[in-house]
Amino acid sequence: MFGRLVLAIVGLAGLAGCASAAPKPMSLAVSPGEAAVEGEFQRRLVLEQQFINEHRLDTIRYRLATAAAPFCRGDARREFGLRVANSWSFTGGDRAVARVGFGFDDRLRVQHLVPDSPARKSGLHSGDAILEANGRTIAADSGAAALFASEAGRGPLALAVERPGARGEAPRRFTVRIDAVEACRFDIQLLNQEAVSATVTGRGIAVTKGMMWFANDAQLAFVIAHELAHVVGDHARLVQRGAMRQVEVEAAADYLGLYVMARAGYDIAEAPQFWRRIAANFPHMMAQAATHPGTSYRYVALTKAVEEIRVKLASGAPLMPGTAPELARAGGN
Repeated sequence: MFGRLVLAIVGLAGLAGCASAAPKPMSLAVSPGEAAVEGEFQRRLVLEQQFINEHRLDTIRYRLATAAAPFCRGDARREFGLRVANSWSFTGGDRAVARVGFGFDDRLRVQHLVPDSPARKSGLHSGDAILEANGRTIAADSGAAALFASEAGRGPLALAVERPGARGEAPRRFTVRIDAVEACRFDIQLLNQEAVSATVTGRGIAVTKGMMWFANDAQLAFVIAHELAHVVGDHARLVQRGAMRQVEVEAAADYLGLYVMARAGYDIAEAPQFWRRIAANFPHMMAQAATHPGTSYRYVALTKAVEEIRVKLASGAPLMPGTAPELARAGGN
């Protein structure tokens, strides 16, 4: 027994000796210039990811806003389905990256187009320069985006456009007319936060990068539709007046949001699955709180709502919240 103990102690001493002889930590030298070149490339990746996120959010927002138009006729606006920008749309170091890396100069250009939108169907392409809107010159300066937004708010857009030519070819100038579609008035703000969250901010909705990483497109559409339902239903005022409790308006927003999601053509089966994912990753949300129903309640309630919507789709009934008799009295469509 004691012999084994001595051997064990000797063995540990041997290991200690080996540790003292270990090689020093090493790394390969990187010059400041090499790091600076990679830093520029990574700054371009940051802006590229921002464009991807904006296009994803703009697409979902457009589909939901147009689908929800019957619910917010008192606060609607015209939508065309495009985002425009010039170098002045960016700040700080992003402006130089936008110029060099993505071709944004002082002229207003189409940044991206939403699929199946009037702007996409008009024949516009990303990168097209907008020279005139409804006969007004869009100057190549810091006020270009604001002037374009002002004209877009008036109705149909008649645009004079210049498209860059292929290699060795001159730019091509042409005109397009874009008719607007009616949509709910709300904007989306992307927050640079890792938390999985979305919230109403006045007439807008803030979505974190964490939520965008967590949810697929259909689930993200449900989350945004839920927040839009809060706006459309004026839920904050109902809670302040004591007409409804916060936990009740959360359940109501799930229900109305699912209808908006369905009208926008998303897979409504992803909505209840979202709450299962939340439960698996955030177990504390399984229990009902003072302000929010538990995830199991929300899953079951949404599963029933999914079946209700599928019955309406199969029968050709109006895709509006409520039972058939309620819809008949309300004249829903």
